[in-house]
Amino acid sequence: ELPPQLAAAEAKGLKILSLIVGPSRFKRMPELSRFQAVNDPDRPFIGLSKAEQEADLLKLANRIEDLADPKP
Repeated sequence: ELPPQLAAAEAKGLKILSLIVGPSRFKRMPELSRFQAVNDPDRPFIGLSKAEQEADLLKLANRIEDLADPKP
């Protein structure tokens, strides 16, 4: 069910940000992997050290901020 919902959101101009939390088939699913993940799908969030998790969350926050307030 998720891929059709993602496609509908994208068709409306919404940006999709993925954070890979645990081991998944993300890279083997073209309907999902076409959306770039914030973090490395081969290194899911759950397996990272606290410092690495904080770095991924900072990347996610920065991407959201950039999308919310685009620079000219």
